[in-house]
Order: sequence, then C-alpha cells, then structure tokens
Amino acid sequence: MKTNPSSRFASPRIWIFFLFLFFVFTDCSTSKNTILGTVFVRRGFTPQKKSKHVVFPVQVRSGWLLKEQSSEQKKFVESRSFEKLELAILNYGGNIQEKYNAEKQFRSVLETEKNFTEETGIKIAKQLKGEVAVFTEMTDYGTASGNSILELTVKAMDVDSGSILWKGIFSGKAFGLQDNIDLSILESEIFEQLTNKLIQKTE
Repeated sequence: MKTNPSSRFASPRIWIFFLFLFFVFTDCSTSKNTILGTVFVRRGFTPQKKSKHVVFPVQVRSGWLLKEQSSEQKKFVESRSFEKLELAILNYGGNIQEKYNAEKQFRSVLETEKNFTEETGIKIAKQLKGEVAVFTEMTDYGTASGNSILELTVKAMDVDSGSILWKGIFSGKAFGLQDNIDLSILESEIFEQLTNKLIQKTE
C-alpha cells in the first residue's frame, strides 16, 4: 500500500499551526504581573469641562515603610508614585494646577495632623483655584507571602460640589519575591491601566 509522501509532514505542520494559534491568542507579554481594576466615571464628565486638577501626593500605606528606619525609602516611594500619578492625569487630558503649592500644603498639614482628609484637600484646592481635587492611596502589602501586592485607589472630586467625578480601584500582584525595580514596574503598569481606562471612559 502506497502512502502519500506529503502525509509524513502532516503532523509537524499541524503542530506548527497550533503553536502559531497559541502565540497569536496568548498574551506574550514578559510581565509577570496580574492586575485587576476598574474606573467609575460620573456621566457627562470630561477633563475638558473641568481641566484644572489639584493633585495631592500619594499616601502610601505600608507596615514596613512606616518603620523609622524606612522613612527615607517611604519618601522615595511616595515621590516615585506621585510622578506616575501626575503623568496619568496629564495623559488623560487634565491640567495640573499649582503643583508645588499643593504639595507644600499637603506636607504642612501632615506635620500637625495624622491624616490628610478630603475636606482639607478640597479647601486647599479652592484656594489654588482648582476645579478637581485628586486624592490617592496606595497600600503595599510587602513580600512576606512570596508575592508582592499593591492596591491603588484614586479619587477625583468636584471642588465646588464635593461630589466624586471619577474613582479608580486597582489591585496588582507580582509573583515571587520582588526587588524595588520589580515593584516599580508593577506600579507603572497599574498607573498605565488607570490612564487607559480614564481615556476610554471620558472620550
């Protein structure tokens, strides 16, 4: 019985076809991170309607960063996160109002108060002639479990009415013990998703 010569190559060709499909339909990103999150936007809001954003520094919640010997590291993380937050606001179409003055007043409040409240922030934003006040909290759960987990909540509030214009909630996990560079990458990816969702929902 004669066999078709091409049948000898049928099996390898099928495997190549399936491998092709695998790479096409599978996320081939080198990122080891998993991020879940969403953004809620008040109907009708766009950054063009209220563009002047007073952006307050990121408040980092972290057990290990709150230790006395980690105070400098905490300042570094807050500064790094603040820059990424500002970039997200600019990329979705907002303008940043009185950046240095807002940060100065934020630091001044924390010298005498335990927490920086939204009520205080809105008062400062009004003084700085802002239209939107942006508050951000980031919780770093560290790497004790072998995975690094970051949670980010960003809230933009109408300075005049005190109502929420939009709110983003994200949770990101980096698998395996991570160094500061890996955590920074996870942080960047979270802010990137925040930016993309804001653009999609305010167009």
